[in-house]
Amino acid sequence: MLPAPFTCGVTGLYGGGMASWWHRDVIAAGKLPLMLCFLAFVVTFVTTRTITRMIRDGRGPFRNRVTASGTHIHHSVPGIILLNYRSLHGGRRP
Repeated sequence: MLPAPFTCGVTGLYGGGMASWWHRDVIAAGKLPLMLCFLAFVVTFVTTRTITRMIRDGRGPFRNRVTASGTHIHHSVPGIILLNYRSLHGGRRP
């Protein structure tokens, strides 16, 4: 059970507040990994979009390091390569 300071406040849809909802619908239901995955996706998406906008506007830490010319490897290519490698060799132990 949560400590007293986390259980007080505005009652939610089920009458227990935000802490009660969090524990009942996320923690107890086993959905915490799913929630953390969704949160990681949202943070990564917003960060990537922000950096992209800053590069296009010529601002930020990447303004002099990224150019429109030259060889371009899309950001998902290394991830796809690692995913394929792990799916082929992931179950084997040396």
